[in-house]
Amino acid sequence: MKRGSIALARSLCYEIAGPTDEEDDITGSDYGSVEIAEILSAEVERLRAAIAKTLDANGHLADGEVCTLFALKLALRESGAPWSGEAVDDLSKCPRCGGDADNGHDR
Repeated sequence: MKRGSIALARSLCYEIAGPTDEEDDITGSDYGSVEIAEILSAEVERLRAAIAKTLDANGHLADGEVCTLFALKLALRESGAPWSGEAVDDLSKCPRCGGDADNGHDR
């Protein structure tokens, strides 16, 4: 399935919210554009909240030279989601160990 396609969006909605009725097949073809937007927006917010909660509880973790949660910090920051934890001003360096985001850290 082509990335960014309406078919992919409908399929994701089917996985997230289930069938629209008993006759809905696994393609999610019965989802309309407004339903798709609402379901996917709610899922993005749910995932952002889960990432923020994880970072708030575990943001101090690091494994030696590779900071375990740095990729999540970057993803949350780049998504524009608010997070009460440590600010990451320079997205090219890990604030914990100073490691290069493109060398030794998953981005």
